[in-house]
Amino acid sequence: GLLKNADTAMYRAKAQAGSYQFFAPETQGRVTDRLTLGQDLHRALEWGELVLRYQPYVALATAAYGCRSTRRLVGGQAHVQWERPTGTVPQPDLMRVAQEAGLITSITEWMVRTACADARAWQSPGSPLVRVAVSLSRQQFAQAHIVDSVVQSLRETGLDPRCLDLELAEGIFMPEAENTAVKLRALHALGLALSIADFGTGYSSLGDLKRFSIEGLRIGRDFVCRLSTDPDRAAIVSGIIAMAHGLKMTVVAEGVEDETQVDWLRGQGCDMIQGDLVGRPVPAAAFRRLTAGEGGPERARQQSSVTLDRAS
Repeated sequence: GLLKNADTAMYRAKAQAGSYQFFAPETQGRVTDRLTLGQDLHRALEWGELVLRYQPYVALATAAYGCRSTRRLVGGQAHVQWERPTGTVPQPDLMRVAQEAGLITSITEWMVRTACADARAWQSPGSPLVRVAVSLSRQQFAQAHIVDSVVQSLRETGLDPRCLDLELAEGIFMPEAENTAVKLRALHALGLALSIADFGTGYSSLGDLKRFSIEGLRIGRDFVCRLSTDPDRAAIVSGIIAMAHGLKMTVVAEGVEDETQVDWLRGQGCDMIQGDLVGRPVPAAAFRRLTAGEGGPERARQQSSVTLDRAS
């Protein structure tokens, strides 16, 4: 019993790097649940329990004032979910379990390959290219074969590299900078886009952005949702947009929920927007219909609401 309890405390300490933990009986259930999740995740890929949903983002400059239906669909951001029989595990929790279970490489490869296959199905002759954005955490990007995995996915699916946008956490710039630079240069040479997610919350510098050929920045919802109530955050967002354009980068504002935010972002020259106002994440089949012009972004918002209602 002593060894079992010590092992439980050790498991918690590993999950919180740089710490030590005492055993407490009330934590035993939580640890057991995490161990069970890790064991089940080994089978989730085989059972088809992992799914990708895509949240649309649209160009802002081409939109007629006050007219949602004219906003041009640019792409879809992939969100992975684990649909267990007992309930859905969202992406942040799924990634934590995958890291602890040693499955982060398998999950990453599945995400990139599936997103590329779905995006390939969206493309139609004579129509503008529609991008798929896949977010990679620092742990995912640190995998030794991440570049080979992306190359293989592009080759197997036949997706035009210009249609793939890898969104990277700012934390990738901190450890092993030279190894990171090699990977980023290799990915950039493929012709795909590289973006920084939740810019302004990490540790990247202007020098990093230029040195690593970053093409786009994403402003997180925490900044966007407070534009009208927090002058300091509004000033930060304005500065990020101006800086990005000065470096010839594009900017996507996430978490846009109302037209007041749209008007403000348009006034600052923001390139693209994403959020509930545009549309919530939808299955690949529903997103493909959007790329075919069946209703535009307004239809995306309605469709995502219907999907969520049915799911609930």
